[in-house]
Amino acid sequence: MKLFIGKTYIILIVGVIAMLFILSYSSGKGSRPDNPMHLLQEPCPGTPNCISTMYPEDSDHFLPPLPFKENLEKSKEFIIKIIENNSGAEIVENNDTMIYAQFTIPIFRFIDDTVFLFDKERKIIHFHSSSRIGTWDLGVNRRRMKKTSQHYLNSM
Repeated sequence: MKLFIGKTYIILIVGVIAMLFILSYSSGKGSRPDNPMHLLQEPCPGTPNCISTMYPEDSDHFLPPLPFKENLEKSKEFIIKIIENNSGAEIVENNDTMIYAQFTIPIFRFIDDTVFLFDKERKIIHFHSSSRIGTWDLGVNRRRMKKTSQHYLNSM
């Protein structure tokens, strides 16, 4: 009987490892948004894998926008440095008023999409960061954006 229970645990552990391996190479990729700006225009879904500065009434998914540094160029420069100092980060698009970056989670290779919008008129930086797939990210997006905000504000 003890031998049977031991083999059952081994089979269960091997099965879990195989599932994690399969998930890490298949479902973690998701598809890139056609227009990253759409991420900013829609509120976060009811799932805890999203954070945004655009909807203050949604306290579960809200962080405040960031103030400009001296000007737009200086602000973008600081945000780019912060992104580049994150492992697994890649700037996919960078134009006059927007930076779109992807953050790849190390173990399972899940991709989070992050958009920074530089509002020249109000001199603030809005951002939206969310997981491409799934409903729960263990708080990764919120922690990343809080850390980004702290680094940015502390460098002022």
